[in-house]
Amino acid sequence: MTTSNRQDLEPEQNSEVATGKTHSPTRRRLIQGASAAPVLLVSGRSALACNPDMDKCALSPMAWMSIHPKKKDQTVAVSHNVGCNFMGKSPGYWTPNKTGKTFQGPWPMGIKPFNQLKWHEIQGGSCTSTVKTATWGGDYTVYSDLPHNDCATGKDAGWNSGDKLPFFSDSRSISRILIEETASQNIKWHICAAYLNALTWPEYALTPSEVEQLYLTRKLVPGGRTLYDSEIKAFLDQTWL
Repeated sequence: MTTSNRQDLEPEQNSEVATGKTHSPTRRRLIQGASAAPVLLVSGRSALACNPDMDKCALSPMAWMSIHPKKKDQTVAVSHNVGCNFMGKSPGYWTPNKTGKTFQGPWPMGIKPFNQLKWHEIQGGSCTSTVKTATWGGDYTVYSDLPHNDCATGKDAGWNSGDKLPFFSDSRSISRILIEETASQNIKWHICAAYLNALTWPEYALTPSEVEQLYLTRKLVPGGRTLYDSEIKAFLDQTWL
């Protein structure tokens, strides 16, 4: 049984899985089979939708996993009818644009994407001696055409002056990680986006504390199986548009 083809367990089966009460060999085999695959995802993005007169919605971690009834290091999918949460925005959405409108939406209160940027202006495709600056004032709508790097030095234009994640040992700011990382690399790109989502929308699938614990413990729920980075990225990809 592959992850992409796995069907959601029926509510009756899920209640039994959550309590560890399986009454027949058939159901026990179903549960054990479901726990074999390492990635636990819903069968499709549509399974997240519950049409709550708003955007699509995402499930909380508790709605995704429960402890396997026989082995603590294995997990199984539970009912996807538990409830829904606001769908956040992707890392690409949060990454500052080099040209045009810099930010697609508001940054959460208390988090600065940068303190001050300083760079040499480019005119006619050439780097000039004209120095420009930008200081963060809280209104994301006023910024445009802010380069990631200074054309004269090839180094950071100042994005690393922004706020950092409090639970990262990385010396880079949130903005700099978003600029430098990609989906194919480690989970920091995803974690930064999840953290900004959690701070911006209280209805997001994760709280800031849950994002922190997911990164530090590699688990969706206490006592759950330790996840690979690829599994964490796959889970977070299901929580945003």
